[in-house]
Amino acid sequence: MSNQSVHTVTTSADKAKIGLAVCAVLAGVIGFYVLAGQTTLVRASALVGGLLLAVALAWTSHLGRSFIGFATESVRETKKSRLADTQGSDADHRRRVWFRSDYGDIFVGH
Repeated sequence: MSNQSVHTVTTSADKAKIGLAVCAVLAGVIGFYVLAGQTTLVRASALVGGLLLAVALAWTSHLGRSFIGFATESVRETKKSRLADTQGSDADHRRRVWFRSDYGDIFVGH
């Protein structure tokens, strides 16, 4: 196996896109509270719209795509670990839910 180092080049345009994505999230949250007198549908639409805009902006940057890929892979690995830990020979073991982490096993439920 070769040990090749991977260098991530972050341009100022990527940093600006991530900054705009953060601003979009903040705008959605602030819009949710500013529209307190409106219906729940309008308030939720402002929040979801801000989050969707943030994801769209993040997706256009290299750093954002990397983060979204990391988050997706993390969820997939968590599901695989949880499924493997809930399969066992006795009924009691199947009901237990354990999560594996770098810091050890974490018991969540029975």
